[in-house]
Amino acid sequence: MKINGNNRFPYSNQIYQKNSKNIIDKKQKPEILESKDRIELSKIGQEVKKYLDKIEDIDRREQEKITYIKQAIQNKTYQVSSKEIAESMLDKINQQKGRLEE
Repeated sequence: MKINGNNRFPYSNQIYQKNSKNIIDKKQKPEILESKDRIELSKIGQEVKKYLDKIEDIDRREQEKITYIKQAIQNKTYQVSSKEIAESMLDKINQQKGRLEE
């Protein structure tokens, strides 16, 4: 099982990084900022940004959880409920049986 999947959305990260580089610093190019031109994200663009932010937040939380579990395993303090494992195994078996019977 691979748990080091830090970059699940490489294409979206590339787009975000590319667009981040295009942000103009006021100190570097003040003559451009004085113009009357405006750039606004469309509603779809705003939705995409909102979802990208959510994905990044989820990735951050998952990475924190993975780090916590890794440290707990190394410290030998990670507690696993045998009851939860057994229930999960039985659920998977029942799901597989249901698919075979259909």
